[in-house]
Amino acid sequence: MDKTQITVVRLRIWLREERVRLALSQQDIADAVGVKQTAVSRAESGTVQLTVDMFLRFAQALDVDPLDALKAATRSEVAPASCSAA
Repeated sequence: MDKTQITVVRLRIWLREERVRLALSQQDIADAVGVKQTAVSRAESGTVQLTVDMFLRFAQALDVDPLDALKAATRSEVAPASCSAA
């Protein structure tokens, strides 16, 4: 995996952890974003690619600045397990 792919994985993990930290369900995010709960699940798990549009909508639903989310993801010290297959 290249650095961009690793950052995307970390970003998905960060978004999921932020949702959980805020005690929001996938359904809460889906309702705020205007998608089905399964779309949130797939985006968080990496089953589908997290698009820029979806990332921005998730960030808005979580009430976080997208730039702060990107910075947090890139500062992550721990490589996600799914990155170790690189």
